[in-house]
Amino acid sequence: VKAGGVAPPVTEVVRMTHTRKDGTFIDKRAEGFLKAAEALALERSQGSCLTDETPSAPSTQQLNAAYIEVATNGKGRVYGLGSIQDIDDEPSETAPASLFTHVAVDGRLTTMEGVVTCLKDDVSGLKEDVIGIKRGIEVLMKMNGVDPVTFEPIQRESDASDRTPQSSQELDQNSPVH
Repeated sequence: VKAGGVAPPVTEVVRMTHTRKDGTFIDKRAEGFLKAAEALALERSQGSCLTDETPSAPSTQQLNAAYIEVATNGKGRVYGLGSIQDIDDEPSETAPASLFTHVAVDGRLTTMEGVVTCLKDDVSGLKEDVIGIKRGIEVLMKMNGVDPVTFEPIQRESDASDRTPQSSQELDQNSPVH
């Protein structure tokens, strides 16, 4: 487990345990599995990108799933992991079966986290839209002489002064001319 409390990808564990200090592989078989798994994970991550997204590096879950798929032998053991594959073993399942279960659960959690993030973005966008709509309604109400807080007509001083001359003109027109 890394310093942040997060388990490294299985591919990283295999790389740490099957390479020398200078970075060369001790075991060619582990190197082959590792390269194949990384290529498979990269292919899947680029294939899962939407059209408006840029391709990104494969996630930990994608790397784990690809390595387990590539490096599992006929007996169900995953090459290069040793006893790590037995740690989260449930009594009712074999070690690789529990690894596949954990990888599947991790994948679903990652998908759900992505959905929640998208929903949060959508909600914040909706909040901004509602604020804009409210501002627009306030402007329209003020233009039409309605107070946006109380929804009562606004009494304007210019309206009162405009009415007085009109009413006096009306009086002059209705009064008899001498």
